[in-house]
Amino acid sequence: MVRGLNQFKAERGLPKLIRVDNRSEMTSLLFAQWCEENGVAINYIGPGNPNQNAYI
Repeated sequence: MVRGLNQFKAERGLPKLIRVDNRSEMTSLLFAQWCEENGVAINYIGPGNPNQNAYI
């Protein structure tokens, strides 16, 4: 996940916010640390809420 975000960062810059679900790769400490270090906020969608799709 972090490798992909670093590639995205190099190619397009960083978003201010990433909206994700609660899967393990999105809740990992490494992902959270990367977001904090890069000034990207994380918005976790609620469980069982299909109307909020994950976006980067």
